[in-house]
Amino acid sequence: MLPRFRRTLALKILVTVGLAIFMLFHARATQQTPPAQSNDHVSRMARYLQNGRFDDALEEGRLALNGDPENPFILNQIAIVYLTRAGKEPAYREKWVHEAIGYIEHSLRTSSKTDPKALLDIVLAARSLEIAGDLSVEKCTYYRRAADALENHSPPLKDDKVVMGGHVVSLAPVIQQKKTVLAHLKKKMADARCDGGETTR
Repeated sequence: MLPRFRRTLALKILVTVGLAIFMLFHARATQQTPPAQSNDHVSRMARYLQNGRFDDALEEGRLALNGDPENPFILNQIAIVYLTRAGKEPAYREKWVHEAIGYIEHSLRTSSKTDPKALLDIVLAARSLEIAGDLSVEKCTYYRRAADALENHSPPLKDDKVVMGGHVVSLAPVIQQKKTVLAHLKKKMADARCDGGETTR
């Protein structure tokens, strides 16, 4: 993998993790949280990921799911671990991307189609799918899936604010992320000629 691509991938994963932290911050602040034990596992998972301890991070993710098996946030975090590992281990890249996709698709299935707060989960899943496309030879498949999730599976929004746990929370940063990711995806699909036959890196 070229150094420039590695730097770009690392930055994208950092931004995706940052969005995930944004989600978790608002969830905790508004009492929309999984059980405390799950939060502990997610925190440890993030630390292990930062240190490149992928197996330990995945184990913490699975333990977190035991307490909250349909939580899209946790499912997406596990996917990020696999995607980070795919970037670090080129020999097993497609294997780890495939594992990530399973968790991303699960998160999309469990995300609400009507609750505006679920936009957080959809955008995070789309970011992860974009990274999967950057890594995989099946880039067009994953770019298309990401765009489809943003365009056709996002919950309807009446405005950019929602009430969570009695607090008013602005979704403006997430709405902007949705627009940004969708614009990036459309450019990448055009560059990869996804409408005229899939290309490989």
